[in-house]
Amino acid sequence: MSEGPSPPAERYSTVVQLELPDELVSDMDGIAEREGLTRSEVAKRLLAMSIQELAFEAAFDEWRTGRTTAVAAAEMCHMTTWEFMDRASRRA
Repeated sequence: MSEGPSPPAERYSTVVQLELPDELVSDMDGIAEREGLTRSEVAKRLLAMSIQELAFEAAFDEWRTGRTTAVAAAEMCHMTTWEFMDRASRRA
């Protein structure tokens, strides 16, 4: 007997409380106002961009030192091999 299709995967959120310097908050508020976003949306975008940057830096270092292939490095930072190589070539 079939139970039917599975329900769609739910997206969960976790509230994270941060203490930030006033200058950063002011800068975030300026971005939010210019872009028509909330402070929370700006924080999420900035965090996602920073995580991507850190992942690329780690993958680039692994590739540059010969500890991994370009394909594996690209996978480490959730890029296609072409995207990784393009960005790596601009970094060198």
